[in-house]
Amino acid sequence: MILRECRNLFQGLSSLTDSCGEDGMMARAIVKAFLHVKCSVQLDLPKVIDKAPRDSFVNYVGGDLFHTVPPAHAVMLK
Repeated sequence: MILRECRNLFQGLSSLTDSCGEDGMMARAIVKAFLHVKCSVQLDLPKVIDKAPRDSFVNYVGGDLFHTVPPAHAVMLK
């Protein structure tokens, strides 16, 4: 629904960090809909990082969002 209803929000973005993005499902959907957007998913739990899918679409980054957030044009918190 977000991708369908809010397409214009993603048109000008070149990068996006999905903080606490779990398995990266939302970030992968954004990358597939908007090929020009580079997405990072920030994960802070080692067990979540170990289970993160490895693909060329999304970059998975470890870290605590209360201390640092990977640089991007936009940050998604959900």
